[in-house]
Amino acid sequence: MESRAVAWLAIGHSTDGTMVGTEAAIGVLPGTFTIYNLAQKYSLDTADPSGITLLGAEKQKLMNATFGANETVNGELGGSALSFIMNLTDGDLVIPASGTSRFIYAVGTDRYNLNSHVIRGSVELKLSPCVDFVEEEDAKTAELEKKARDFKNAQKAHGFAAAIALGVIIPLAVSASIFRERLNCVFRGEAAWIYVHVALNLFSGIGVYKKYWNEVDT
Repeated sequence: MESRAVAWLAIGHSTDGTMVGTEAAIGVLPGTFTIYNLAQKYSLDTADPSGITLLGAEKQKLMNATFGANETVNGELGGSALSFIMNLTDGDLVIPASGTSRFIYAVGTDRYNLNSHVIRGSVELKLSPCVDFVEEEDAKTAELEKKARDFKNAQKAHGFAAAIALGVIIPLAVSASIFRERLNCVFRGEAAWIYVHVALNLFSGIGVYKKYWNEVDT
């Protein structure tokens, strides 16, 4: 969470968008304008400043929590930044890992009053489970390996079909022509060998064409 102003920053989860009865991570401004400090969790029991209290050490489970604020330096605009990591399940607080959740936020420039907001509101965020990079890479590898196996099996089937076409069907087609005098059968008024010859050549042509096309395609 960031602000272009030097201010305290607060953000928390709220089911109804209101602050009372929730907890929030707050980065508080100390007595100096330039600080880098830990963000901490506060209980928001009431809207009154007295109801905003620092939680005990046993509930301070924010990880890598940092808060920094810098005033304008050399004409450059300063600002504030709050960042932390937290578990979706933290005591009584349970944030759904997927779906829409509502979060409240506030920004204030009065370092002595956490009830004095310059900006406050709520926002709905759609959450979804993170995909582990290793798992994603493993899935991609498995998919590539499956495609490689499928392609290899297709090549084997294609090779078998091509072998039958070149080693069996074509020789039979040639033999039907060579030994046509011995095939003296008649089919539809013509010599049967020509039908056998044409049919075998047609099947062998399909096999050879498929072999050539597969090689060009790959």
